[in-house]
Amino acid sequence: MCLNPPGVPYIEGYAPGEVIRRGQHVQLACRSRGGNPPAQLIWYKNGNQARMAYRTTDRFSENIYVFVAEASDNKARLRCEANNKMATKILKAEVTLNVLLPPGPPIISGYTEGSIITVGTRQKIMCTSSGGNPLATLVWYKNDKKFFYSHSNYSYGNNQSHTSQE
Repeated sequence: MCLNPPGVPYIEGYAPGEVIRRGQHVQLACRSRGGNPPAQLIWYKNGNQARMAYRTTDRFSENIYVFVAEASDNKARLRCEANNKMATKILKAEVTLNVLLPPGPPIISGYTEGSIITVGTRQKIMCTSSGGNPLATLVWYKNDKKFFYSHSNYSYGNNQSHTSQE
């Protein structure tokens, strides 16, 4: 009987850059061909062991990881490691998830409804929306028409979208 290390593992069911939706059922398969003894395959999520159960056939080892995508899965790193007693190092395959998420509701600050603004004074009003993947695109409307102003500012940061008008 010839002993040898396992083949490099590979992941099926998700391609880099692919988008999944929150609530979507996801099934990822990690496989490693060859190896004697067969490879032990373990899934890790963000460095923490997620699933150890695997099966082997005479041709490959396989570990299926099934989950429902949540907001916390966005940008999660999933890694599958293959190892056996003949391997000189742990072999691995990894993907980073891209989960499509709705943005939070827009919040307007800098003005309280009913407040009086004197003609000729400047008032900075900001609209912010937190979260979402991709981040929200915020648009101002005045009397149901898109409103653009030369001092408009739009930026992304801290997982928030915001724009302001003066």
